[in-house]
Amino acid sequence: MRAFGMLAKMKFLRGGALDLFWYTAESRNSIAHHKETIESLLSTLIVDNLSAAVAIASIPEEIRGYGHVKDPPI
Repeated sequence: MRAFGMLAKMKFLRGGALDLFWYTAESRNSIAHHKETIESLLSTLIVDNLSAAVAIASIPEEIRGYGHVKDPPI
């Protein structure tokens, strides 16, 4: 359990050159899909759908875990 505590303290490395999980195809595909979703949301954004766009854009913040071992969204 001590190792998990150390990993949690190294969150600042995520997305950088030392992020080992960045190099997985699943991670790259997930990020690319999220960018496409954001671009699509921005191209159709109006005041009436702002709250829905924010809700959709924040879905990745709820994802916990990697690969086939992921916690269900909160």
